[in-house]
Order: sequence, then structure tokens, then C-alpha cells
Amino acid sequence: MKKQLYISSAFAMLFGLSVQAQEKPKDSNMNTEEVRVVKSYEATVVDAFKIKDTPQIGDEDNEKQIIKYSIFSFPVASTFAPEKGKAAEVDQDTLTSIFNNYALLGYGNFNTLQGQLGIAEKVGDAVYVAGFLDHISSQGGINGVLVDDNYSKSNLDFNVGSRKTNNDWNLNFGVSQQNFNWYGLPSDVVVFAPAQYDDRDFGQKYNDVHVGFNYNSNIGVFDGGSMKFKHFWDAFDSRENHFLINPKFNFLLQESIVDLDVKADYVNTQFADQLNSGVKTESNSFILALEPNIRFYSDDYSVQLGFGIANVSGKSNGEKQDDFVVYPKVKANYDLVKNIVIAYAGAEGGVYNNTYANFVSQNPFVSPDLGIKPTQQQFNIHAGLKGKLYHNISYNIRASYISEVDKAMFVNNAMAPIFNLSTSQVYQYGNSFGVAYDDVKTFNAYGELNLNFSDDATIDLSGEFNSYSAKDGPVFNLPETKLVAKVKVNFTDQWFGGLDVYFVGQRKDMGYVIDGSGALERAVVKLDSFADLNLNVGYKATDNWTVFAKGNNLFNQSYQSWNNYKVQGTQVLVGAMYKFNFKN
Repeated sequence: MKKQLYISSAFAMLFGLSVQAQEKPKDSNMNTEEVRVVKSYEATVVDAFKIKDTPQIGDEDNEKQIIKYSIFSFPVASTFAPEKGKAAEVDQDTLTSIFNNYALLGYGNFNTLQGQLGIAEKVGDAVYVAGFLDHISSQGGINGVLVDDNYSKSNLDFNVGSRKTNNDWNLNFGVSQQNFNWYGLPSDVVVFAPAQYDDRDFGQKYNDVHVGFNYNSNIGVFDGGSMKFKHFWDAFDSRENHFLINPKFNFLLQESIVDLDVKADYVNTQFADQLNSGVKTESNSFILALEPNIRFYSDDYSVQLGFGIANVSGKSNGEKQDDFVVYPKVKANYDLVKNIVIAYAGAEGGVYNNTYANFVSQNPFVSPDLGIKPTQQQFNIHAGLKGKLYHNISYNIRASYISEVDKAMFVNNAMAPIFNLSTSQVYQYGNSFGVAYDDVKTFNAYGELNLNFSDDATIDLSGEFNSYSAKDGPVFNLPETKLVAKVKVNFTDQWFGGLDVYFVGQRKDMGYVIDGSGALERAVVKLDSFADLNLNVGYKATDNWTVFAKGNNLFNQSYQSWNNYKVQGTQVLVGAMYKFNFKN
């Protein structure tokens, strides 16, 4: 059997590399048009950094592969803008030869600097080693900000792995560092004296060391699994250790497959006593879960019947937890009109650990004193239709009803007394976020439409509407509406371009307002909806060299990604990418 290996380097919000390798299922509804090059297996960056996403390889002949190599666009992210992790993707360069390595450098206004280096080399018949270095930084300069608003993110990863007919494995080790500033002071409603913020460092620094191992097997009962460990810490003496082990097993029956996933997830988080209260904030949680299911399938349908059982134990700020939970794992789809209309439905759930590192990845302006505990998804009941309206027009519509216990939401923290600010912590100016938990039910309606006019022009439209109901109060920082439009065009063999438009609806948060008597009052506030327009253009000068330019937030809106956190205005970045091999 020939594998289809899709290799793509997608540069997302903070210019991170996103590349995938996958064996395309027989019933796949992917719309990708391919330029195929049959060649022997070679190590690439994809093997090193996304091997965990690679589905199992069949037992058939693996000597040759069908390769698709594509380079996407180079977006400049509006600083801290939501939904930027899926910035414009323009397939502008399909090559007839494979480059294992690349270097990229870009520079833009706000003194934005971006650099990447990805290297992967084959060192044996099926073994590769790889390294990936990524950096993005900006010196800031947002209008109306009282303190520094510069930021930077850097990470370095090393990988070694192997891909064979019967199994593949990948060992990863990496480090990262992020620097941000709590620059979101509520200066629109509060008058701060320069003495209260001058000469104070509002910076926060996050670091992590992580190691992971992934293994997939195509023979025997043991299907594979993963082990991960991350040590995360910050400049305020916070510490977190996170262990995750996930072995998987499957058993082949005559007309069905029985799967068993085992998950062991432990996290311990400690925050230093920054306020000299005599209380050290600490939380830990251990989740042990078993998820058995059985799958039935035919040419017209597939059904998965399963459930999960989990024990959740731990302690958060002195409050103990020891719960036993059960949740569904049921999915089905049916081919209503062969290869044209597919109906699908499911009822799924789960329980997962929240971590300080994950909260920071979503919102780097959280305060270093969070209460952290797990979230349980009791169920996610969904049903939908997907298929094709025409040979080059595909769609997907879905309705979901979701019930979550202890759903985590970011909430703007209250400010310390104004007369104590100069001696308070720098995250106590109403410029940081805590986490609130509530039992939330969500109705979600989602739809997408994909138009592939040719290999050289595509349009992707998607949108969703959410209606929330919380047990104890309003939901915070969860927009009701999200809309996305993406256009990708290859104008010629050398010129390419793309357009993205994002719309994020109104959100609620806690904040400060001036009441009728002129006094400062803490209240629920609404963050305005916003739209963000992004354009990119590039030129492939040679097979090795590509130059590009990207503009973001071209509406030049000073919208708020989080309460009081305005983003940079119009941003422009230009740069070049060089692709190369060390050997032919």
C-alpha cells in the first residue's frame, strides 16, 4: 500500500511551525488536490514534530510513498488576538522535489522580529533526527499604554524517531521561554499617577522543559501510546509538574474492533506567597481513566459504542476531591447518498486536568495565584450533515448540546486599593486575570463551506453561534458568535496570496465603570465585537527561495483581545524563506 504523506509548514499566530503527516483513510472527505511525487522515504521536519498525529501505517509495502509538499503563508499576528492560531494558510508552492530543511527570517513594524530554523536528517534506513528553533518578538508601541507592552516567545525542540512498516516512534525534548507584560491597566476609567507605575517592571517570564515519547504499532494487541512530562515555572516562583501516560490497545474481531484507552494524568501546581498572607497556594489532581469501545463498520456506516470511567482525586487550595465519573463515548455515521451526503451523530464526554501552563497558553496575562482543578464534560451530544454540493464544493453543518462541570473561564481581577498600588504586586492594577469555575451548558450551531475552484484558488467559510447557560452567573470571555473567511490564490507558478477575515462577537467580563455619582464601581462589562482583516502575498523566486509580505489588522482597529488589553494596529512584516537539503 502506498501512503499519502502530507507535508506542510503552516505559520500561525506566533509564527509557530505546524506540519502534518498522515495516512489518508479510505473514506476520507478531504478536499486536498495533490501533486504526487513517488519517491523513497526520507526524513523531514514533519516526522520529528508531528509524528504523534500520524495514523497507523498498514502492513502493506512501505518502500515508496506519495508525497505532497506545500508551503503556506507567513502571517503577522495581531498581538494576543483570539483565533489567530489558525491564521491565513495559502498553498502557494507545490514542489516536485522535497526539501527537508528550511530557514526563515522576517521583520516588521513595531520592531517585530521572527526567525525559524527547521532541520531533519535521515541517519539510518528508517531513523531520523531533527531540530526546530522558533522565535518571535515585538517591541510593542500600542497607543495609550502606560507601561511596556513588548513580548517575545522562543522555543527549541530536538527529536529522534523511526518509521517502519510495523511501527513508528518519536522521542522529543524541548525548552521554551515567553516574556509578556501586564500592560492592561484600566486607564480609561482610573487615573493613575506616574509615581504608581513609573520605574516598575510589569513583566512576567514563563519557562518550560518538556519531554515526550510516542509509539504506534500496527501489529499485536498493543496499539501504541504516549508519555509526556512538562516542568513549567515563571518569574514569580510558581512551579508546575505535569505527567501524562496514555497506552492504547485494540482487539480485532470478525466484523468489529474493540479498543481500550488507558489514561493516567497527574498535575501538581504551586504558587508562591506573593502577598505575604502566610498562605501558599497549591493544587494537585490525579485522573485515572479507562475508555473501552467497540466499533462496527461497513461500506455505508460505522458505529462506535463505548464509555469512559474515571477516578478523579486531588486537592485545590485545601479543598479535597475524590470523585468517580462515567461518561459516554458513542459515535456513528451513515452514508445517506454515497459519497455526497453523510449523516453523523454522537454523545461523548470526558474529564481533563486544567494546568497553569495551558491557562498561560490561552491567556498570558493570568495572575500567579490561580485556583486550579479539573473540568468534567458530562456529555457533548451532536448531530450533523456533511458532504458535497458539487464536486468542488463541500459543506459541514452541526448542532451540539454540551454540559460541563467546573468549566474554567478567565475573569479580570479586581484592583488593589488605589492608595496601596505603588507597594502592591504589578499584577494587582486590575491588569491580570483569574479563573472562575461554573457548571455551564452550551448550545452550539456550526457550519462551514469549502469551495475548491482548482489547485490554485480556494475559499473557506465557517461560522458558529453559542448560547450559554451557567449555574451561578454570567459566562465570561466566551463570545456567542465567531465568523471566519479565508481565500487562497496561486496567481501564477511563482506568485501567491491570501485573505483572511475574522469576526469575534461581544463578550462579557468583570471590570470598572463610573457610576451615576462619579464613583468607581466594579461591575460586569461588555467587550465590543471586532473584525480583523489580514492579507498576504509571496513570490517564489526559485525552488529554494521564497519572499513574502503579510499585513494584519488592516482595519487598524484598536480592539481588546482581553479586557483592557488593546492589540497592535496595522502590522506589516516582510521576509524570506530558504529551503535546502544537506545532501541530494
